Amino acid sequence: MTMASAARKRMRSGDSVYVRFGEHTVPALILEDRGRIGAKGRRLFRIRLLDEDPESSEKLELEVPRSALLLEPTLA
Repeated sequence: MTMASAARKRMRSGDSVYVRFGEHTVPALILEDRGRIGAKGRRLFRIRLLDEDPESSEKLELEVPRSALLLEPTLA
């Protein structure tokens, strides 16, 4: 997938994405497309950060704007 086609891909529930979290790029799963309910009509997504420990019982869920999500990890 080229950068141009990746930028145009519509994100949906169930998609694996990456989000900048502090100094790290963290894998996440889109749980819900909340629609254009953000400031100035920004599209928000509810995501669950994926922990490296699959046995962890705490799963952090956040609502983030589309602009904070990446389809591919970036090198910091």
